[in-house]
Amino acid sequence: MSIFSIFQLFGGLGLFIFGMGMMSEGLQKGAGAKLKTALSKLTTNQFSGLVVGTLVALLIHSSATTVMIVGFINAGLISLIKSVGMMLGANVGTTLSMQLVSFDFSKYAPLAVAIGMIFYLLSKKDKFKYIGYIILGFGILFIGMELMKNSVTPLRHSETFQNLLSHTDGSTIGGMLLGVLIATLITAIIQSSGATIGILFALASSGVFTQFSQIFPLVLGAHIGTCATPLLGSIGTNLNAKRSAFSHLFFNIFGAILAILMYKYYSWLIPKTAFDLTRQIANLHTIVQLTNALILLPFSTIYITKFITKIIRGKEGKQESSFLEPIFLDTPEMALMVSLKELRRIGLITRVMLQNMMRGFLKFDDSQFLQVLKAEESVDNLKLTFTQYILDLSTRELSRRQSIMLQKLNKAINNFERVGDHIESLVTITKTKIDKKIWFSKKSIDKLIELYLMVDKIIIQTCNNLNPDNLCTDDKYQEYSNLITDALSFFDKVIVEFNQDILDKKEEAIVGLYFSKYIEAFEKIVKHARNIVMIEHEPLFYLKKYKYERKTSLKKWDFSEKTKDPKYEIYKFDENILHSNDSIIDS
Repeated sequence: MSIFSIFQLFGGLGLFIFGMGMMSEGLQKGAGAKLKTALSKLTTNQFSGLVVGTLVALLIHSSATTVMIVGFINAGLISLIKSVGMMLGANVGTTLSMQLVSFDFSKYAPLAVAIGMIFYLLSKKDKFKYIGYIILGFGILFIGMELMKNSVTPLRHSETFQNLLSHTDGSTIGGMLLGVLIATLITAIIQSSGATIGILFALASSGVFTQFSQIFPLVLGAHIGTCATPLLGSIGTNLNAKRSAFSHLFFNIFGAILAILMYKYYSWLIPKTAFDLTRQIANLHTIVQLTNALILLPFSTIYITKFITKIIRGKEGKQESSFLEPIFLDTPEMALMVSLKELRRIGLITRVMLQNMMRGFLKFDDSQFLQVLKAEESVDNLKLTFTQYILDLSTRELSRRQSIMLQKLNKAINNFERVGDHIESLVTITKTKIDKKIWFSKKSIDKLIELYLMVDKIIIQTCNNLNPDNLCTDDKYQEYSNLITDALSFFDKVIVEFNQDILDKKEEAIVGLYFSKYIEAFEKIVKHARNIVMIEHEPLFYLKKYKYERKTSLKKWDFSEKTKDPKYEIYKFDENILHSNDSIIDS
């Protein structure tokens, strides 16, 4: 195999992975929050979890799906028990997407790239841009497949490579274990079972592989190796999220062992499903994962969850799960109440983020920073889910007060999300400061600790004011306003004192630059918290407990009559209005 063929192989693999990534990204962007809502809310039992996990992984592949599931557990959107069926479904779903790849569409790949490029570049609507992006990814994927196929064709005449393949033979115990190990390592390195299966497709279609026994252990190894992605994604998450990632590893190791024990039956069945070895690989990939899912699913709720909990031990405080249950949407006042509880839960997550950021700052601890970044991802996911929930609620028959509250809740969640963004920026500032070896004096660190404690107190008060049973009163609002005013004044005082130290040459300019970045981020957090408390004190921001059980129905939207009203006539845009103030511009 020449050096050019090696370059061609890795180049083709790169295009294959890049194409898969483009398709996955296009589908995720096109589906938006709906895809995440499907994962986090449509799992009423393990079977529905299996179905939803399968459908989502069919669209975006198992690695992205399993990482998404781990993130949802970390955010409290789904429980460990519910995630089991979804993980099994993710295994099945990715095999279905590879069924499509197993067909030879290489000759149509340039056409797909051309069509995708036209859609992506010329479409003005995002929907069509995403479609173009998906088609473009599809074409690039098959171009990569064709490159890999051409690069490995010489190997079928290589005596050395054929001898190597003889040692990865599923018909012997040693060959089975070696094949599983090799494929596991390759898949863990490239973090994509789809890419490994794609390489197997290329090797089979080019005639390098000729027997079913050669590819059997390699497919099983790809199943195990793909677990590396969710395991890496679980670093910095809570205990249940880690357990979910390890449950995925357990399923695939158990499934591989089960498949090895059933080798005699698979070696009889799979060759009967297709004459082409490439199609046999795809069918084996699907049938093994589907069989494992159907065997494991009945035991997933009780036995498997308990087993994983006993193996992965650790001490962790009780985490609240999401309050946003769809059942409450039919009782708007109850839905508003749980929305307030969810908003408070999100606020408390940002408080933990701030604490971890400060621990990382004081102890130079990267693990604390990683927890902040994972929590920020959780806040982003929670914002999407929260926004979708109140959007669903807005389609019901609501009172005027309830309608106004929805707007305020939407504004509040946006502010909490921005708080999370600013805490993430503090992590970035701190890591950059450490990398550049910029050190603060003890006096400066003491001031930052004092600032942190003030900000922490403000976030606690903001969250407490969202308690549905004890919303913000006039006295609380006045006390809270004074707290924020004092904090902002103190920020100004600290920066003036620090600037004086720079003028007196007690501090370096670059230290002052970074110190001011911390002040600025803290100040922005406080201002977003102030926005939230102003919402909490709005006259219409309250609940009526006697309405908790009062049900409503979906709103029937009909604008046919309204469009006849003159005040609803389409505004006729006059472009000259944009230039109406040109005369006052100083010439």
